[in-house]
Amino acid sequence: MNAVPVAQADLRSPAEHSAPVKQTALHAVAIASPSLETTEVNRWIKLLTVPFLLSSAFFMATLSTGQLWLIGGALATGPGLLIMAFIHLALSSDTNGDL
Repeated sequence: MNAVPVAQADLRSPAEHSAPVKQTALHAVAIASPSLETTEVNRWIKLLTVPFLLSSAFFMATLSTGQLWLIGGALATGPGLLIMAFIHLALSSDTNGDL
């Protein structure tokens, strides 16, 4: 036979229920500026998102409409624009520069 635990009654006195809650002081926390790695990753993500979204939009349009010429847009924006974005990001990267 399984025993079901029974919730225990609140054993605090009525005075403890109405006691004021102790307030704690809040401390200000300085927001750190983003590091070089974070800004570089954000730059790569922002620039590479566009080719991925465009090629997927063209591919979905090809599948949904049946118009085969739309696959050309997927090929041009997918591999074509993506390779150009990779080359631009690699050449303009400054990860080895002075901080």
